[in-house]
Amino acid sequence: FIYIHYPESNKSFEIAMFLECVGNQGNYLQMHEKVFSEYNEDIYSLADSIPKVDIEQVRYCMDNEFYSGKVERNFELGKKLDIDRLPVVFINGARFDGINSYEVYSEFIDEELNL
Repeated sequence: FIYIHYPESNKSFEIAMFLECVGNQGNYLQMHEKVFSEYNEDIYSLADSIPKVDIEQVRYCMDNEFYSGKVERNFELGKKLDIDRLPVVFINGARFDGINSYEVYSEFIDEELNL
């Protein structure tokens, strides 16, 4: 499972870089969940509530924009894939736009596996 960032604003670009900086410490999924379930303007406080996150290391990462190139490449990929809304899920080349249930994906995967 791979998350690709598609930041359409300066704020979402910043959050994408922040997710990568926290993810560099092994906490990407926890931070991703917090951003989408508890989002507030102070993303540092969200990260600080995750055990094992070194906030000073995250600040250094953000100040130096270590992941700006990766986030920019993700955005360019999204444009090439004609992404016009989120989320978009690709499974074996099939595209699923918008929010879908687990059953939709599960049924497709079962069909692909000939189950």
